[in-house]
Amino acid sequence: MVDDLFLDRVEIVTPNTLSNLTAIIDVVDFNCTRPEPVYGELALLDICQSLRQLLSAEHFERFAQGLKLWATTAGLQILYHLQERPIGVSQYEFIRRHTSGAKSCLALADASNCGPVSPEEFYRPDVQRFCRYTNNIICLANDIHSFIVEARQPGQF
Repeated sequence: MVDDLFLDRVEIVTPNTLSNLTAIIDVVDFNCTRPEPVYGELALLDICQSLRQLLSAEHFERFAQGLKLWATTAGLQILYHLQERPIGVSQYEFIRRHTSGAKSCLALADASNCGPVSPEEFYRPDVQRFCRYTNNIICLANDIHSFIVEARQPGQF
């Protein structure tokens, strides 16, 4: 919901645009919300507090890192949408790789099934390659699914 509300086809950058994205990162980093939370901030805090109780610090950090990469590249995606011409394929692939949200989800998949995968196993090159392939499949499936709608929107490339 936050992705759809704040990122997809942002036509005008407002004074709240940056604040909305940094609020997400601040919840993950500081385990609290701002005095006047933005949409989704309280829900994310609730999720993060539950995950902090269920996961080891290292395992929560995998989830948090994925979420921080999502929020950071979301800002780049907004800049991409505001351009008059398409960006390069490599820039698009970089942005897309992180705005899928898959990294934070993949970080939780093992804990929900059989317990957290150890850092030694999680960071093995073959496991990371599998995570990249999974992320690519998620991104491609999403792009194919949304292609018709997005192709009709002005400024889509």
